[in-house]
Amino acid sequence: MSQYTFNDGDKHVTCGFDRRLHTRHLVIVQNDIPIYSNLSEIRGSLSREQFSARLSEHGVRVPDGLIEELDLDEAGLNAANTARTFELPER
Repeated sequence: MSQYTFNDGDKHVTCGFDRRLHTRHLVIVQNDIPIYSNLSEIRGSLSREQFSARLSEHGVRVPDGLIEELDLDEAGLNAANTARTFELPER
């Protein structure tokens, strides 16, 4: 399972891809309070489009390269059990 983290202002995001379950996961926390989890979705997993939409709906910017990393994870081209922190420029 890959895991990527980043902060956008007072929001902390944890996301990634689980190869075994073939699912994208996304959790958004604001001021230590969870405001979104993919587990609230009917299927539990998110498509590429849904993933970007959920970030946008919560006012979270997407770091350069994040979507591409998730696509590589899903295609099986990245190393398994990857962990990386992305940095966003200040607003």
